Amino acid sequence: MQTSTSSFEFNLVAAGFKSVDVQPDSKIKRSYIKGDRRGTKNGWYVLNTNLSHFWGGYGSHKTGERHSWSALHDGVLSLPRSEPSQKRAMPSIEAIWGKGIIPDPKHQYLVTKRVDGKGLRQLNRQLLVPYRNIDGILAAVGTIKPDGKKRFLPGSILSGSFMLLGEISDRVYICEGYATGASIYQALQTTTVICGSAGNLVPVANQIRQKFSRLEMIFMADDDQDSEINHGVIAAEKATGLVGGIVVSPSDFFVGGVHE
Repeated sequence: MQTSTSSFEFNLVAAGFKSVDVQPDSKIKRSYIKGDRRGTKNGWYVLNTNLSHFWGGYGSHKTGERHSWSALHDGVLSLPRSEPSQKRAMPSIEAIWGKGIIPDPKHQYLVTKRVDGKGLRQLNRQLLVPYRNIDGILAAVGTIKPDGKKRFLPGSILSGSFMLLGEISDRVYICEGYATGASIYQALQTTTVICGSAGNLVPVANQIRQKFSRLEMIFMADDDQDSEINHGVIAAEKATGLVGGIVVSPSDFFVGGVHE
């Protein structure tokens, strides 16, 4: 049991959870997540067992991000039955995505990050970021406000879904945030995968590796060196341990640039 609970806890830590008490008791627990306002407990997690198998899930009530986990795969499962199914959730996010228009190049976030908004749409003052599963089906939509605040639309299922810039060939750069990914693509004109969070690096890497066995993967890990736990590097190193590839820090890649 210790191996399973430790593996689940590792995923929580990589996603920014702090002070977690992981027990397979089927109880939904709350936790602070890195980046949230101090004193809040927007994170939730739960671990279940039937003595022969461990499974659970975690996410954020603030952003709507959700992940499911299984000891059999140490990765993505379908969501628990108590959660809304992807089939029922998709019309909502698809409808909102469908209302989006080409983003204003003078949008404050795009100007601040020095990116052109490739692949995004805009609805009112919010940028919309599409995340699709390995089969190309829209699974989640993130929003970015002019000041950079990010959320996920209700019904979004981020685990294993990603935003793709370019077409997958022989090499791909994998990162967390849109601005980092867009900066990579603008600089190198090479395939870039945007995962949306550190906790989604491993699920996405697994999905891509299963379909592209010989693909070279370069993980641009957000280096949270000023934090108590370096979530970005931890997640990227775990991904390379599972699927291969190398880890590079965006701070080494972008000299004097702006990303995140």
